[in-house]
Amino acid sequence: MTDDVDGALSKWKINGGKKNTVTLVHSNTPGTISPIDEGSSSNSQGKSITLSPAFDESVVVPIRKARSSSTSSSLTVPEFALETPGSHTSVFILPSQPALKPKKKRGRSVAEISQESTNYNAIQAAISSTLSESTSLSRKHSRRGSISRVFSRSTSRRSSPEHHNFSVDELNLMKKILLSLFEYSSPPVIPTNPPIATPSKHLVIDFTQWCDFLEFSPVSSVSDLWSSLITPTEQYLHSTPTNAEIVQGFNYETGPLSVTHLTNLNDFTILNVDEDFPYYEHFFYRNNSVKHYFDKTNNQIVSCIKDSKYMRTIVRSEAGIYRCIIISEDSALKCVEVFHNSNQVTRLANHTEVDDDLLHFHQSVIISKYRFGVVYAGPGQSSENEIFANNEPSQAFWKFMNLIASKVTLEGYQNYSGGLDTHTNVTGKESYATQYDNYDCMFHVAPLIPRNKNDEQSLERKRFVGNDVVVVVFKEQLNKDDLFKPETMTSHFTHVYIVVTPAITTNNNNSYKISVVSKDCVQPFPPFLIPSHTQPILPVLAHGPQVRQFFMQKIINAERTALKSKTFAANNKRVLQSQINRLMEKYA
Repeated sequence: MTDDVDGALSKWKINGGKKNTVTLVHSNTPGTISPIDEGSSSNSQGKSITLSPAFDESVVVPIRKARSSSTSSSLTVPEFALETPGSHTSVFILPSQPALKPKKKRGRSVAEISQESTNYNAIQAAISSTLSESTSLSRKHSRRGSISRVFSRSTSRRSSPEHHNFSVDELNLMKKILLSLFEYSSPPVIPTNPPIATPSKHLVIDFTQWCDFLEFSPVSSVSDLWSSLITPTEQYLHSTPTNAEIVQGFNYETGPLSVTHLTNLNDFTILNVDEDFPYYEHFFYRNNSVKHYFDKTNNQIVSCIKDSKYMRTIVRSEAGIYRCIIISEDSALKCVEVFHNSNQVTRLANHTEVDDDLLHFHQSVIISKYRFGVVYAGPGQSSENEIFANNEPSQAFWKFMNLIASKVTLEGYQNYSGGLDTHTNVTGKESYATQYDNYDCMFHVAPLIPRNKNDEQSLERKRFVGNDVVVVVFKEQLNKDDLFKPETMTSHFTHVYIVVTPAITTNNNNSYKISVVSKDCVQPFPPFLIPSHTQPILPVLAHGPQVRQFFMQKIINAERTALKSKTFAANNKRVLQSQINRLMEKYA
């Protein structure tokens, strides 16, 4: 096997630069692996790499970047990907941790590097100045500022609500947190002119904390924590089938090589979580300083609140709801990036009626509840009718369901029911539900929904599961050729199938093989099936809490991504357009 690995390495070029710690993932346990150092050439001659048989293990070793000398596809193959020429060993090389700062592009001028350093230093100075002023104010008024909520989550210190003086250590911690936000930068959806530095979007994870940041680091000429940011995207690559059949019209994720890894998309916990933050309610509602602009030319409603010479702005149009910054000391209408030289704009002060209507507008688009379908496909079962007719799944199925959610009695159930009957047991006596990251989730578990034995199509079960965007398929296999066939599912609404296969079908099962099948209009979504410190042998996951975390993030992000695909985007556009038109008729 050493020859296999050496032969594969000889096909790869070792680039210059610093060493990187990477993970080798393959179908054999590494026995001894010698690091490839700066003295290595494009082959591994003289280096000892031996592998001993095992199943899906991994090891972290220092190795330098490798890139294929040629590509056979227009898509970019993951940079750290290596496959041996033999059929016995498959090796994937992946970075274990992203660098704290983005690598500087080669060939940049001294002026560009100097400008970047100047901008970062300006951000650092602005944050330091803001924190100093905040310290003086908090001590002057002898109150606990909202900044303390950040520290109460990250330290053991607890202070009374009435009195809190910030220590030097606390301020230094806040400074480090704020500066870390700008080590990477995500571009804004609506750019400012001139540009202002923005943070990395994947760090926007908690509304309370983000309010702290906004309060103690207001918009300035060097930093913008307010604007909506663009989410990075990846692309699907060719995949090898594992537990689902590959057919036209669908994309597949079965392992590290199924998706490009060109951005930090995998660092996101929940995608676009800031879209569910109550920005309007917190910053605009019942604020007499707010001005509203009803722009008939662009069919949009814009709300602004002045902050020094900068205006925090919310733009509502058929394209979506976005936050941005208008740099203007006199009139927001001069901002071409927002109003595009419109000449049909009605300006209104923030009176109660328009304020309430806009609050309701925002609350109607915030997502806090999800429903997911779950079906059981026994060994050898492939047709839709067979799958939906199952009444008695295996013990491994129930063990999996009990891991990701909790069984609940539907009669009298007070939380989100996902449309299931909670009064007369018409849709079953029990189901599975859970809460994850402030989202209420209900599972439509097909075997728990009553079925008429004479109903070959199981229409009642399909009525629920077939109207779910994401469906979990628990597929047990007779052999490697016993695959889930997505084309047999007739639902036009379901866009993503998460296929889960247990190692064994009894209650003793302790691992699952995961793959993702999505319609080709749905872009890749995290967390990806690549090794990490918590899941070193993906796509095989060991039964435990980390599986639940991975799985819940995957299915929530699956739906959030699918709802932005062209199928759902058209409907969302019509809904927003209708709401905006109604408000335009009322106020403009």
